[in-house]
Amino acid sequence: MTTVTNEQRSLPTTENTHAMITVPSFPTPTSDAKTSASINAAAERKLKLKLDAVIVPLTTLLYLSAYL
Repeated sequence: MTTVTNEQRSLPTTENTHAMITVPSFPTPTSDAKTSASINAAAERKLKLKLDAVIVPLTTLLYLSAYL
């Protein structure tokens, strides 16, 4: 049977907190490329929707004005 001393139960102090520092994970080139590709795809879809919102009414007006 193991016994736990009060020193082992104590909360970390300033002397031993250096062992608890974690290094942040930086994005890898593959995840960065995937992220930029998905951002580009979303931007293209948004632009296409804006263009469709402008082009369709203009072409409709053009065809209607040709028949009037």
